[in-house]
Amino acid sequence: MTGWSGAPGFGPDGPTLEIFQYEESLIKAEIISRGGSPLGEVVSKELPSGNLVFTFAASSR
Repeated sequence: MTGWSGAPGFGPDGPTLEIFQYEESLIKAEIISRGGSPLGEVVSKELPSGNLVFTFAASSR
């Protein structure tokens, strides 16, 4: 789905669910507190139009 080799996406367990939030660290912590697992760190990239922040986490289901 992303076009990046090895990136999460549509696989045998279904498509990636993308959740757009303004509290990236908080939503990641909430997913982990409910049995999910982190898939990397919170990463940011400064762009001319603002700061892009993203992270990946897997649900326990």
